[in-house]
Amino acid sequence: MKPNGDLMRMEDKLTAYITKYVKLAGAENRDEVFDLFEKIQFLFPQWVIITCPVMHPQFSYVSKNYTQIFPGKNQQSINQSIAQFFNMVHAADHTYLQNCFNHVHEHLESIDPELHFQYRQVFHYRLQKNHLQCIYVHDEKAVLNLKDSGNLYYAFLKDITYEKAFTGVKVELFKHDHTISKISQYKPA
Repeated sequence: MKPNGDLMRMEDKLTAYITKYVKLAGAENRDEVFDLFEKIQFLFPQWVIITCPVMHPQFSYVSKNYTQIFPGKNQQSINQSIAQFFNMVHAADHTYLQNCFNHVHEHLESIDPELHFQYRQVFHYRLQKNHLQCIYVHDEKAVLNLKDSGNLYYAFLKDITYEKAFTGVKVELFKHDHTISKISQYKPA
């Protein structure tokens, strides 16, 4: 499936926001970040860790256990672009997931980028595993503030097909200070 115009406009809108307001951790932090993610992946082997391709186009990280979520895919191609990612999403979930991303984008624009690290977004949707099978994915997006280097945007993904019944695409927003609290949920269907 080719990315549609709405998807490309969403990516352009997000890129413009990042360029204008967000200080991003850059390639100079690459080794430090990759080492940290490898240690986290060792502690949580059922979770696939990836960096955000929109926020960090200059470097890409995908944990070595990526085949749990992306069987048959090349490790380097998994998060090259948001369009390639959407090509893996179940076709019935495209519009709803795009609406969830727009909802999260509006939320992030409403808060100071210096505080993005206090928020998490948990997306629920399906990925097409092969032409006959799809999996239910818990996709948790978070931000790591690397002091003076800026924000690092990443995601933890887990196949929860056998843990929960899929009830539709949705996103849950959480804020964490000393505790984590759910601040909203958006289910576009």
